[in-house]
Amino acid sequence: DFVEFILNHESLAEEFCYMNRSGPYSFQIVPFSQINPNDYMTISIRGVTHYSNGELDFISLQEWQRDQEMYRKIIRIPFFDKYSKWKTFSVWKRAMRSQRFSKCA
Repeated sequence: DFVEFILNHESLAEEFCYMNRSGPYSFQIVPFSQINPNDYMTISIRGVTHYSNGELDFISLQEWQRDQEMYRKIIRIPFFDKYSKWKTFSVWKRAMRSQRFSKCA
């Protein structure tokens, strides 16, 4: 885990990395030249800073790790695990019903 790596190497105390979001708590470390200027993060031993459309939000590394772990536990709950599939099906079903109704009218 990247967080454990930076916590265990004192030489990285003043270093930070840029990250692009690839999911709710999934990130890809990228060079500065490849950041998404509208939504990117930096991570260091002090914490995580999220830059989004000119606004920034800082959270300590320990709090970020706790939030990440809570998210991972929540998505293991069957309701949340299946929610994305259910939502897609629900939207599709509503669209098909609307389409059939408009053909009949």
